[in-house]
Amino acid sequence: MTVETGKMALERENKQWPQWLAVLSATLCLFNAGICFTWSSPSLAILQGPNTPFNITNDEASWIASLMPFGSALGPIFGSMCARYLGPKQSIITSAVPFLVSYILIIFAKNASYLYASRFISGIGVGFGFSSVPIYIGEIAENHNRGALTIMMMLMLGFGSGLPICVGPFLTLQMMAIVSCIFPILLLATFVFMPESPYYLMRLGKEDEARISLQWLRRQKEGEAVQGEISQIKKLVENNCSFFECFKEIRNKPNPKALFLIFSTILAQQFSGAMAVTFYQEQIYASNDIPISPYLAVIISQCLGTVFGIASIFFIDRWGRKPLLILSTSGCCLSTALIGIYYQISYIQNDYPDVKWLPVLATNSLMIFFSIGLAPIPYTILGEVFSSSFKEAATCMISVGGAIASFTVTKLFQVFHDSFGPAFVFYSLSFMSFTMLVVMIVFLPETMNKSLLDIQNLLLGGSERDLSAKVELDIKNKKVANE
Repeated sequence: MTVETGKMALERENKQWPQWLAVLSATLCLFNAGICFTWSSPSLAILQGPNTPFNITNDEASWIASLMPFGSALGPIFGSMCARYLGPKQSIITSAVPFLVSYILIIFAKNASYLYASRFISGIGVGFGFSSVPIYIGEIAENHNRGALTIMMMLMLGFGSGLPICVGPFLTLQMMAIVSCIFPILLLATFVFMPESPYYLMRLGKEDEARISLQWLRRQKEGEAVQGEISQIKKLVENNCSFFECFKEIRNKPNPKALFLIFSTILAQQFSGAMAVTFYQEQIYASNDIPISPYLAVIISQCLGTVFGIASIFFIDRWGRKPLLILSTSGCCLSTALIGIYYQISYIQNDYPDVKWLPVLATNSLMIFFSIGLAPIPYTILGEVFSSSFKEAATCMISVGGAIASFTVTKLFQVFHDSFGPAFVFYSLSFMSFTMLVVMIVFLPETMNKSLLDIQNLLLGGSERDLSAKVELDIKNKKVANE
């Protein structure tokens, strides 16, 4: 790299901090979602332990764990409508309300019904977040940093997931809820000062406000770069329509194929087993007499997932989306198979000291592989493959479908565990992960460093070779025009 090129790269990095600041504030919504995801792991152990504030059955425990994903099936509908009519910014701000309400219900909980309501309402907040934050990030990011910015979603989700796991066992349910209330308040206090999406402002015909938003995000005064991006945004939002009219575009190519591929990656997320293990992790460790403390094992697993989630920021815009997804899904498939093998061995023989380390190894590898690919990349691609006019509708459908899949896997995990045994559950998850892996290898295109037009060309059947030839032709034409 030459000195001049290095200076240009440094200047570009310095201009990106407003985008990172806006994304950091927006993803506090996902930090709250992370709290809700792992809340059940230490809390169910407390509720079914000797110091429980009130007793619950195994069936009640499974509903407490699974009602959050059930609520998150409704959240995307309201979140996507809010993002369409009020803007992604207002939708993210609104998500703080259900989170606060859910924590307050836990503070005053007297029986399982309070927790049912809390978990369902928190799921609505999660649905708001997963339907609004990808849209916001996708519309404020640039092509070269879109992947890294989107990974911040899952990174903050990971940090939020770590909070109940690290401090939950040492606090009462009420104190944990009081601590959790800090974060939706922090979201409200910071994100209100962030800019609205320039795409949303342009759809409203507010070109001057869109330009001001873009200047703040790009840290640039009025110039050719900003004006060029404004012109591009204007073209992309020309086909403005109502939220419900957007759903009609599902018939237009390549939207059906794009929906199928994105939903396949979301299903791979759920079938990886990572979410189900997260909800029941401490119970899994406690029931298997592992060589270390279940609490310590859960913290190690969570820390490994967070570390590798951070590492994925540096890989996603260098290695590409598809290779990381294939690696991640393959690792999750192998990890769940190993957990199934462990339970199979434990069923065959009662004394099995040589393999007691296997559930810790397998669950840790599951969290590592999940964090580097399946956790962040589906939502990265979600923000890349759909046009502005169809994005809210597509995000709504994908988020609702993903939430239903999450609810089904989480609820049936306990049911199948009790009916058929844990080995059957993890073998089934491994088989489903393998199925999704085949779909990715055969059909999923690479979207790294490609424009929306390029990606849609690939989905319509264009090849990478054709795309490379097109890029080379564009470069030649620009050189000729400059000469």
